[in-house]
Amino acid sequence: MRTRSTASISPSIWRNERMLRCVVVDDEAGAVEVLRGYIERTPGLAAAASFRSAVDAQAWLSTHEADLAFLDVDMPDLGGLELAGLVDRRRTAVVFCTAYAQYAAESYERDAVDYLLKPVAFERFLRAVAKVLARRDGFAPSPPERGGPAPRELFVKSGAKIHRLDPRSILWIEKDGHYVVFHTASSELVSRMNMDELLESLPAPDFVRVHKSYVVAVDKIDTIDRDFVEIAGRDIPIGESFRNALLRRVRTAGD
Repeated sequence: MRTRSTASISPSIWRNERMLRCVVVDDEAGAVEVLRGYIERTPGLAAAASFRSAVDAQAWLSTHEADLAFLDVDMPDLGGLELAGLVDRRRTAVVFCTAYAQYAAESYERDAVDYLLKPVAFERFLRAVAKVLARRDGFAPSPPERGGPAPRELFVKSGAKIHRLDPRSILWIEKDGHYVVFHTASSELVSRMNMDELLESLPAPDFVRVHKSYVVAVDKIDTIDRDFVEIAGRDIPIGESFRNALLRRVRTAGD
């Protein structure tokens, strides 16, 4: 006999509009606990509800708003892939979580933001959240006006802590081996991160890669010469293969 499904709902979080409201759907209690724990550890996320039945989750989602749904793929009665097709994707981003890699291709056909293989490591969970945040404007009713609100925050793991980082505060980002260093006017934040994956999380119009080891904020550039960009008194090298893209971006920013 199948264990009776259970649900956990946290109505109080709806009052906080800045929180990314998350729903977890998995028929395994342990998997639900892991993801809820990750959500509670991550600044800016809130566990709105969790379900061990996709049917119950679908009923709840039809009358409640959620920003992000973590869906198991293989569940009784209604699978995660089918549930994703019933979710209003204009409001809710979907990340699939499963122990089976063979579902990956189909999950992306369902326009999933990411696909997590169990057991899900916390750092991999954070990368999925970063992708959701990078795409979140796409779920908004309309894009921001030019010169309007700034891009959403990043979540950066440094040591044992997770830091909320406003992209507007970043001057430049430097690759140092397996780490990246975020330079702001007041501090430096070091994180073990892949530069290419980081670029996917940054608001593309506001940052440009000028060297294999450097990304700069376009609006923080003071001067440009043939070999260097100057930001806040620091000379940052320009790679030969990145120069034309930099100049095009600067011209576009000035239009």
